[in-house]
Amino acid sequence: MTTPRLPPRWFVVLAWKVHRAVFRVTGGRRGLWRARPSGGVRCG
Repeated sequence: MTTPRLPPRWFVVLAWKVHRAVFRVTGGRRGLWRARPSGGVRCG
């Protein structure tokens, strides 16, 4: 088995910063996952 390839570190950092900016601008309504109607937090 080979280990999965990860994207370059700069790409991961950029993606995280974009995600945080979108999350902040939308007041938490957008991000990596859509909000659930129950208001629960999605982990994993």
